[in-house]
Amino acid sequence: MEHQEIWKTKEPVDIVFSPRVVPPGYVPYHWHDAYEFNFEIEGSFQVMIHHDKYVAGPGDFFAINPGEPHSFVSEKGDTSITMIIPSNFFKRFAPNEPLPVFPNVFSKEQKAVIGEWLMRCNHLYEASLESNFLDFYGELFYLLSYLYQQRKKDARLEQIALSDTQKHRLEILTSYIEDHYNESIGLNDAAGILHLQPNYFCRFFKKLTGMSFMEYLNDYRIIKIYRDIIDTDDSIRDIIIRHGFDDYKIFRKYFYRRYQATPSHVRKFKVISQYSEKKK
Repeated sequence: MEHQEIWKTKEPVDIVFSPRVVPPGYVPYHWHDAYEFNFEIEGSFQVMIHHDKYVAGPGDFFAINPGEPHSFVSEKGDTSITMIIPSNFFKRFAPNEPLPVFPNVFSKEQKAVIGEWLMRCNHLYEASLESNFLDFYGELFYLLSYLYQQRKKDARLEQIALSDTQKHRLEILTSYIEDHYNESIGLNDAAGILHLQPNYFCRFFKKLTGMSFMEYLNDYRIIKIYRDIIDTDDSIRDIIIRHGFDDYKIFRKYFYRRYQATPSHVRKFKVISQYSEKKK
């Protein structure tokens, strides 16, 4: 009797499943060659994917495809579950299909299904029992199967991912901002770093990030300033100068637009919160 091999044994695939408490902070624009899925349990965070901005609250779920530029801001910290899945995972199980492209956001009904599965996985994961190993991966694979069904069947990764040239330019620019954000940087300076004409540079940056270069730079500074207002007792004027603002009126406008509060109100709230904690 002849035997036909129907299913080859697959080697283990590394999947990162990470329930975590995220402290307040900012993750600048970046991208990677894996799929990233984020489910918010408690608190909130802001995510920018390409040029689209979303605010996530409890029960929200986001998917980020390989090569999609994105950034995160968690102003007060949050609790979430993050899954990182190598792009070759889906190729191993569907070798003749193109790599899936997932929607960045999901419907209320989809989020309810995904959230229920993720919380079951999380319960098994946190129990840390060897006997739960198969149960955990069983639930996880059911979830991944459901997600795969929600893929955009007419989309291709190469249509949404950054090109190599775009990646290279953004890597140079974001690294430069991280190292020099507190210095005087103008539009011409940024364009010159990439050897681009200022007008072309403006269009390039806006297309990829959804904001102007100066908005991005000042946003980066504002988040650094917010952390120092919370974490230090330094004067607000010293803090804003340290992080690159020399015009208080412009700083105040940007700060209020992001936090809907003045710097002094943020610091006052911090003091009240600390006092309340001590009385408990």
